[in-house]
Amino acid sequence: MKLLLPLKYYDDAGRVKPPVGLYLTALYLCRSIVVLIGAYSSKQYSNELISLFYGEQRYLYLSLMIALPALLSVTLIGFRENYGKPIKCGCFSG
Repeated sequence: MKLLLPLKYYDDAGRVKPPVGLYLTALYLCRSIVVLIGAYSSKQYSNELISLFYGEQRYLYLSLMIALPALLSVTLIGFRENYGKPIKCGCFSG
């Protein structure tokens, strides 16, 4: 098998490592989720904290919609070790 990239770009299992920029971009896109969790952890001042970061509520919803694909992609990268292996859970294990 011919390597397309230098060896430093592969992990121990032979898969291509995701670039650091992907993680930084996903973290930047998921900032609305972090703001939402922080705001709702302080129930007393949740509306004030959200209005501090997002002037109108629709900007928060728009930012949350943008964050969902980024969160999904980082989650899928985390599960790539198990990709292709059979699922073993309860009565459905084969």
